[in-house]
Amino acid sequence: MCWSAVGVALAVLGVVTPRAALADEFSIGGDLDYVRARDPAPMSGAGFGIRLGPRLHVPFLVTAPEIGVNYLHLAGDRAPTLYRGTAGLRIGVGEILRPGVFGHLGIGRLDGVDGSQGADRTRTAFTWDAGVSLDVTFIPIVDVGAHASWGSILAPNAGSEFGWLMLGLHAAVIF
Repeated sequence: MCWSAVGVALAVLGVVTPRAALADEFSIGGDLDYVRARDPAPMSGAGFGIRLGPRLHVPFLVTAPEIGVNYLHLAGDRAPTLYRGTAGLRIGVGEILRPGVFGHLGIGRLDGVDGSQGADRTRTAFTWDAGVSLDVTFIPIVDVGAHASWGSILAPNAGSEFGWLMLGLHAAVIF
């Protein structure tokens, strides 16, 4: 009976895990985002991102170090535009339905005018984001999903930060 259970478990694992264990992969992905910021008045906008990097896929676990670029534009007369170059890590658990977490660090450029004072607030500074995702992987070479994250770009001088909430959809092709 015990050997039968082991055999069934291995057969299920073979069906659920279409890729070979410890397979090295490469991923190219894109994001479409809705952005909501408060600075000091609420504002919203849209953006997109492109990311790429290697992936290590073992049964039920995917880790993906990646580099990427993002463009975010908020609507309004004095709303800023943000350009980001980042490096980070994604970790997902599961095969067909894969919840995960991610985080990125990098350099960002904020172009815009201060909403409250009308002063130029263009700056290049450290940027970061962290979030959660949910991917669906029906086809082994394509992942699609949704994500939510919080991000920020710091000011060169202490005490000033521009932060945003981002909700979006993403897809990736795996080689």
